[in-house]
Amino acid sequence: CSLVLSSLFSDYLILSLSSSIFYIRFIFFILFVKYYASKFLFTQKYYLFILTLTIIFVSIDSIIQSYYGVDLLGNKLAETNQYRLDGPFGGHEWIVGSFISTYFAICIAYLHSLKIDYLRIKNFIIITSFVLFYFITFISGERMAFIMMNFIIIIFLLINKKFIFNFFIAILFICPILLISFNLNNSFFDRFISTFDVLGINVNDENPDNNFWDSHYGSHYLTTIEIFKKNPLIGSGPKSFREECKKEEYSSINSKLASIRCSTHPHNFYFQILSEVGLIGFALFFIFNFYILKHFFKFYQKNSFIFISIYLSIFAFLWPMKSTGNILN
Repeated sequence: CSLVLSSLFSDYLILSLSSSIFYIRFIFFILFVKYYASKFLFTQKYYLFILTLTIIFVSIDSIIQSYYGVDLLGNKLAETNQYRLDGPFGGHEWIVGSFISTYFAICIAYLHSLKIDYLRIKNFIIITSFVLFYFITFISGERMAFIMMNFIIIIFLLINKKFIFNFFIAILFICPILLISFNLNNSFFDRFISTFDVLGINVNDENPDNNFWDSHYGSHYLTTIEIFKKNPLIGSGPKSFREECKKEEYSSINSKLASIRCSTHPHNFYFQILSEVGLIGFALFFIFNFYILKHFFKFYQKNSFIFISIYLSIFAFLWPMKSTGNILN
Protein backbone atom coordinates (compact mmCIF):
# COMPACT_ATOMS: atom_id res chain seq x y z
CA CYS A 1 0.00 0.00 0.00
CA SER A 2 2.84 2.38 0.84
CA LEU A 3 4.50 1.72 -2.53
CA VAL A 4 1.28 2.25 -4.45
CA LEU A 5 0.53 5.44 -2.50
CA SER A 6 3.98 6.78 -3.36
CA SER A 7 3.40 5.90 -7.02
CA LEU A 8 0.06 7.73 -7.13
CA PHE A 9 1.75 10.99 -6.07
CA SER A 10 4.81 10.47 -8.25
CA ASP A 11 5.70 12.69 -11.21
CA TYR A 12 6.23 9.44 -13.09
CA LEU A 13 2.83 7.87 -12.42
CA ILE A 14 2.79 5.24 -15.19
CA LEU A 15 6.42 4.20 -14.75
CA SER A 16 6.15 3.96 -10.98
CA LEU A 17 2.69 2.41 -10.80
CA SER A 18 3.52 -0.21 -13.44
CA SER A 19 6.21 -1.40 -11.02
CA SER A 20 4.59 -1.07 -7.58
CA ILE A 21 1.12 -2.39 -8.40
CA PHE A 22 2.56 -5.79 -9.27
CA TYR A 23 4.45 -6.19 -5.98
CA ILE A 24 1.37 -8.08 -4.82
CA ARG A 25 2.93 -11.07 -6.58
CA PHE A 26 5.29 -11.46 -3.62
CA ILE A 27 2.32 -12.08 -1.32
CA PHE A 28 1.12 -14.89 -3.58
CA PHE A 29 4.65 -16.23 -3.78
CA ILE A 30 4.95 -16.39 0.03
CA LEU A 31 1.55 -18.09 0.33
CA PHE A 32 2.54 -20.61 -2.34
CA VAL A 33 5.84 -21.45 -0.62
CA LYS A 34 4.11 -21.82 2.75
CA TYR A 35 1.46 -24.13 1.27
CA TYR A 36 3.98 -26.19 -0.68
CA ALA A 37 6.32 -26.60 2.32
CA SER A 38 3.43 -27.67 4.57
CA LYS A 39 2.17 -30.27 2.08
CA PHE A 40 5.49 -31.70 1.00
CA LEU A 41 7.78 -32.50 3.92
CA PHE A 42 10.52 -33.27 1.40
CA THR A 43 10.89 -29.51 0.89
CA GLN A 44 11.42 -28.88 4.60
CA LYS A 45 13.70 -31.85 5.15
CA TYR A 46 15.98 -31.37 2.18
CA TYR A 47 15.95 -27.59 1.73
CA LEU A 48 19.47 -27.09 3.08
CA PHE A 49 20.70 -30.05 1.03
CA ILE A 50 19.24 -28.56 -2.17
CA LEU A 51 20.61 -25.11 -1.31
CA THR A 52 24.08 -26.56 -0.73
CA LEU A 53 24.03 -28.42 -4.06
CA THR A 54 22.88 -25.22 -5.77
CA ILE A 55 25.76 -23.17 -4.34
CA ILE A 56 28.28 -25.86 -5.28
CA PHE A 57 26.89 -26.02 -8.82
CA VAL A 58 27.01 -22.21 -9.19
CA SER A 59 30.64 -22.25 -7.99
CA ILE A 60 31.81 -25.02 -10.33
CA ASP A 61 29.86 -23.56 -13.25
CA SER A 62 31.45 -20.14 -12.65
CA ILE A 63 34.96 -21.65 -12.54
CA ILE A 64 34.29 -23.25 -15.92
CA GLN A 65 33.06 -19.92 -17.30
CA SER A 66 36.12 -18.12 -15.95
CA TYR A 67 38.52 -20.65 -17.49
CA TYR A 68 36.81 -21.46 -20.82
CA GLY A 69 34.85 -18.24 -21.36
CA VAL A 70 31.53 -20.09 -21.41
CA ASP A 71 29.68 -22.02 -18.69
CA LEU A 72 27.80 -25.33 -18.76
CA LEU A 73 24.58 -23.56 -19.80
CA GLY A 74 26.21 -21.70 -22.68
CA ASN A 75 26.48 -18.31 -20.94
CA LYS A 76 29.50 -16.38 -22.20
CA LEU A 77 31.64 -13.81 -20.44
CA ALA A 78 30.75 -10.22 -21.28
CA GLU A 79 33.26 -8.79 -23.75
CA THR A 80 33.64 -5.50 -21.87
CA ASN A 81 33.68 -6.97 -18.35
CA GLN A 82 36.03 -9.93 -18.42
CA TYR A 83 36.60 -9.70 -14.66
CA ARG A 84 32.91 -10.20 -13.92
CA LEU A 85 31.17 -13.59 -13.85
CA ASP A 86 27.47 -14.21 -14.34
CA GLY A 87 27.74 -18.03 -14.26
CA PRO A 88 24.44 -19.91 -14.60
CA PHE A 89 22.43 -16.71 -14.01
CA GLY A 90 23.28 -15.44 -17.50
CA GLY A 91 22.07 -12.22 -19.07
CA HIS A 92 25.08 -10.32 -17.70
CA GLU A 93 23.57 -10.56 -14.22
CA TRP A 94 26.81 -10.31 -12.25
CA ILE A 95 25.50 -11.68 -8.97
CA VAL A 96 27.55 -14.87 -8.57
CA GLY A 97 29.64 -13.36 -5.77
CA SER A 98 26.60 -11.86 -4.02
CA PHE A 99 24.72 -15.16 -4.22
CA ILE A 100 27.57 -17.21 -2.76
CA SER A 101 28.58 -14.68 -0.09
CA THR A 102 24.96 -14.54 1.10
CA TYR A 103 24.44 -18.29 1.46
CA PHE A 104 27.91 -19.81 1.92
CA ALA A 105 27.73 -19.72 5.75
CA ILE A 106 24.44 -21.64 5.74
CA CYS A 107 25.98 -24.19 3.39
CA ILE A 108 29.05 -24.65 5.62
CA ALA A 109 26.75 -25.01 8.64
CA TYR A 110 24.76 -27.72 6.86
CA LEU A 111 27.92 -29.63 5.94
CA HIS A 112 29.03 -29.39 9.56
CA SER A 113 25.69 -30.88 10.69
CA LEU A 114 26.08 -33.98 8.52
CA LYS A 115 26.61 -37.20 10.43
CA ILE A 116 29.90 -38.46 9.01
CA ASP A 117 31.77 -41.03 11.08
CA TYR A 118 35.25 -40.00 9.97
CA LEU A 119 36.07 -36.52 11.25
CA ARG A 120 38.95 -36.05 8.80
CA ILE A 121 36.66 -36.70 5.82
CA LYS A 122 34.08 -34.28 7.21
CA ASN A 123 36.70 -31.57 7.78
CA PHE A 124 38.09 -32.15 4.28
CA ILE A 125 34.64 -31.63 2.74
CA ILE A 126 34.04 -28.45 4.77
CA ILE A 127 37.48 -26.95 4.06
CA THR A 128 37.33 -27.80 0.35
CA SER A 129 33.86 -26.27 0.03
CA PHE A 130 34.94 -23.14 1.89
CA VAL A 131 38.02 -22.69 -0.32
CA LEU A 132 35.81 -23.12 -3.41
CA PHE A 133 33.26 -20.52 -2.25
CA TYR A 134 35.93 -18.05 -1.17
CA PHE A 135 37.82 -18.34 -4.45
CA ILE A 136 34.73 -17.93 -6.63
CA THR A 137 33.54 -14.90 -4.68
CA PHE A 138 36.95 -13.35 -5.24
CA ILE A 139 37.18 -13.99 -8.99
CA SER A 140 33.55 -12.95 -9.50
CA GLY A 141 34.81 -9.37 -9.43
CA GLU A 142 32.15 -8.30 -6.92
CA ARG A 143 34.15 -6.26 -4.44
CA MET A 144 31.36 -5.74 -1.93
CA ALA A 145 30.43 -9.44 -1.95
CA PHE A 146 34.05 -10.33 -1.18
CA ILE A 147 34.24 -7.73 1.60
CA MET A 148 30.96 -8.94 3.15
CA MET A 149 32.12 -12.57 3.00
CA ASN A 150 35.22 -11.66 5.01
CA PHE A 151 33.04 -9.64 7.36
CA ILE A 152 30.81 -12.67 8.00
CA ILE A 153 33.84 -14.91 8.53
CA ILE A 154 35.39 -12.57 11.12
CA ILE A 155 32.16 -12.24 13.12
CA PHE A 156 31.53 -15.99 12.96
CA LEU A 157 35.02 -16.82 14.23
CA LEU A 158 34.62 -14.37 17.10
CA ILE A 159 31.43 -16.21 18.07
CA ASN A 160 32.71 -19.74 17.39
CA LYS A 161 36.41 -19.85 18.24
CA LYS A 162 36.51 -23.63 17.97
CA PHE A 163 36.43 -23.33 14.16
CA ILE A 164 39.54 -21.13 13.99
CA PHE A 165 41.85 -24.10 13.33
CA ASN A 166 39.89 -25.28 10.27
CA PHE A 167 39.72 -21.71 9.03
CA PHE A 168 43.49 -21.29 9.12
CA ILE A 169 43.94 -24.61 7.34
CA ALA A 170 41.67 -23.25 4.60
CA ILE A 171 43.69 -19.99 4.49
CA LEU A 172 46.84 -22.01 3.72
CA PHE A 173 45.15 -23.12 0.50
CA ILE A 174 43.41 -19.83 -0.27
CA CYS A 175 46.45 -17.51 -0.14
CA PRO A 176 48.49 -19.13 -2.94
CA ILE A 177 45.35 -19.47 -5.07
CA LEU A 178 44.61 -15.74 -4.76
CA LEU A 179 48.23 -14.82 -5.51
CA ILE A 180 48.17 -16.96 -8.64
CA SER A 181 44.88 -15.32 -9.69
CA PHE A 182 46.43 -11.85 -9.32
CA ASN A 183 49.40 -12.89 -11.48
CA LEU A 184 47.28 -14.51 -14.18
CA ASN A 185 44.78 -11.67 -14.47
CA ASN A 186 45.82 -8.12 -13.55
CA SER A 187 42.20 -6.96 -13.82
CA PHE A 188 41.49 -8.66 -10.47
CA PHE A 189 44.20 -6.64 -8.78
CA ASP A 190 43.24 -3.37 -10.48
CA ARG A 191 39.58 -3.78 -9.62
CA PHE A 192 40.18 -4.44 -5.92
CA ILE A 193 42.74 -1.63 -5.68
CA SER A 194 40.15 0.71 -7.20
CA THR A 195 38.01 0.03 -4.11
CA PHE A 196 40.30 2.39 -2.19
CA ASP A 197 39.62 5.13 -4.73
CA VAL A 198 35.87 4.65 -4.27
CA LEU A 199 36.29 4.99 -0.50
CA GLY A 200 38.34 8.15 -0.95
CA ILE A 201 41.60 6.50 0.14
CA ASN A 202 44.44 7.58 -2.15
CA VAL A 203 46.97 4.76 -2.63
CA ASN A 204 48.79 6.14 -5.67
CA ASP A 205 49.22 9.81 -4.68
CA GLU A 206 47.70 10.74 -8.03
CA ASN A 207 44.69 12.55 -6.59
CA PRO A 208 45.31 13.75 -3.02
CA ASP A 209 41.93 15.54 -2.89
CA ASN A 210 39.99 12.37 -3.67
CA ASN A 211 37.05 11.54 -1.38
CA PHE A 212 34.11 9.15 -1.33
CA TRP A 213 31.57 11.72 -2.51
CA ASP A 214 33.58 12.16 -5.71
CA SER A 215 33.01 8.52 -6.64
CA HIS A 216 30.08 7.34 -8.76
CA TYR A 217 28.51 5.80 -5.63
CA GLY A 218 28.94 9.07 -3.78
CA SER A 219 27.22 10.99 -6.58
CA HIS A 220 24.29 8.54 -6.44
CA TYR A 221 23.90 8.93 -2.68
CA LEU A 222 24.11 12.72 -2.74
CA THR A 223 21.43 12.77 -5.42
CA THR A 224 19.13 10.55 -3.36
CA ILE A 225 19.57 12.87 -0.38
CA GLU A 226 18.39 15.82 -2.47
CA ILE A 227 15.47 13.81 -3.86
CA PHE A 228 14.50 12.82 -0.32
CA LYS A 229 14.55 16.47 0.80
CA LYS A 230 11.97 17.26 -1.88
CA ASN A 231 9.69 14.33 -0.99
CA PRO A 232 10.43 13.39 2.64
CA LEU A 233 7.19 11.54 3.46
CA ILE A 234 6.35 9.40 0.43
CA GLY A 235 9.40 9.81 -1.81
CA SER A 236 9.48 10.32 -5.55
CA GLY A 237 7.88 6.94 -6.29
CA PRO A 238 9.20 3.39 -6.90
CA LYS A 239 11.46 3.09 -9.95
CA SER A 240 11.59 6.88 -10.28
CA PHE A 241 15.25 7.47 -9.41
CA ARG A 242 16.36 6.69 -12.96
CA GLU A 243 14.25 9.59 -14.24
CA GLU A 244 14.32 12.01 -11.32
CA CYS A 245 18.13 12.09 -11.19
CA LYS A 246 18.25 13.52 -14.72
CA LYS A 247 16.83 16.86 -13.58
CA GLU A 248 19.23 19.77 -13.91
CA GLU A 249 18.71 20.84 -10.30
CA TYR A 250 20.73 17.83 -9.12
CA SER A 251 23.75 18.72 -11.26
CA SER A 252 24.95 21.04 -8.49
CA ILE A 253 25.52 18.29 -5.92
CA ASN A 254 28.92 18.47 -4.22
CA SER A 255 30.59 15.74 -6.25
CA LYS A 256 33.15 15.81 -9.06
CA LEU A 257 31.16 13.05 -10.75
CA ALA A 258 27.82 14.86 -10.65
CA SER A 259 27.61 14.37 -14.42
CA ILE A 260 27.25 10.59 -13.93
CA ARG A 261 24.93 10.78 -10.93
CA CYS A 262 22.20 8.79 -12.72
CA SER A 263 21.63 5.06 -12.71
CA THR A 264 18.67 2.68 -12.67
CA HIS A 265 18.88 2.68 -8.85
CA PRO A 266 21.06 4.34 -6.15
CA HIS A 267 23.02 1.15 -5.29
CA ASN A 268 22.04 1.19 -1.63
CA PHE A 269 18.84 -0.23 -0.10
CA TYR A 270 18.39 2.50 2.48
CA PHE A 271 19.12 5.47 0.24
CA GLN A 272 16.81 3.99 -2.38
CA ILE A 273 13.92 3.51 0.04
CA LEU A 274 14.29 7.01 1.48
CA SER A 275 14.36 8.68 -1.94
CA GLU A 276 11.72 6.57 -3.68
CA VAL A 277 9.29 5.69 -0.86
CA GLY A 278 10.13 8.30 1.79
CA LEU A 279 9.98 8.12 5.58
CA ILE A 280 6.71 6.17 5.59
CA GLY A 281 8.17 3.38 3.47
CA PHE A 282 11.46 3.49 5.36
CA ALA A 283 9.67 3.11 8.72
CA LEU A 284 7.66 0.13 7.43
CA PHE A 285 10.83 -1.44 6.04
CA PHE A 286 12.59 -1.00 9.40
CA ILE A 287 9.63 -2.42 11.37
CA PHE A 288 9.35 -5.39 9.00
CA ASN A 289 13.02 -6.32 9.40
CA PHE A 290 12.90 -5.84 13.17
CA TYR A 291 9.85 -8.16 13.30
CA ILE A 292 11.70 -10.84 11.32
CA LEU A 293 14.81 -10.72 13.51
CA LYS A 294 12.77 -10.66 16.72
CA HIS A 295 10.89 -13.84 15.80
CA PHE A 296 14.04 -15.40 14.47
CA PHE A 297 15.59 -15.13 17.93
CA LYS A 298 12.37 -16.39 19.48
CA PHE A 299 11.99 -19.61 17.52
CA TYR A 300 15.58 -20.76 17.05
CA GLN A 301 18.17 -21.89 19.55
CA LYS A 302 20.93 -19.35 19.91
CA ASN A 303 23.66 -21.98 20.16
CA SER A 304 22.74 -23.57 16.83
CA PHE A 305 25.46 -23.46 14.18
CA ILE A 306 22.87 -23.21 11.42
CA PHE A 307 20.94 -20.51 13.31
CA ILE A 308 24.05 -18.35 13.66
CA SER A 309 24.86 -18.79 9.97
CA ILE A 310 21.35 -17.83 8.84
CA TYR A 311 21.34 -14.82 11.13
CA LEU A 312 24.73 -13.65 9.83
CA SER A 313 23.49 -14.01 6.25
CA ILE A 314 20.44 -11.85 7.00
CA PHE A 315 22.60 -9.38 8.90
CA ALA A 316 25.04 -9.09 5.99
CA PHE A 317 22.20 -8.72 3.48
CA LEU A 318 20.72 -5.82 5.47
CA TRP A 319 24.06 -4.19 6.31
CA PRO A 320 23.52 -0.51 5.48
CA MET A 321 27.08 0.52 4.59
CA LYS A 322 27.49 -1.33 1.32
CA SER A 323 26.59 -1.04 -2.33
CA THR A 324 23.55 -3.13 -3.28
CA GLY A 325 21.21 -3.99 -6.11
CA ASN A 326 17.70 -2.67 -6.59
CA ILE A 327 15.63 -3.69 -3.55
CA LEU A 328 12.37 -2.85 -5.34
CA ASN A 329 13.24 -4.83 -8.46
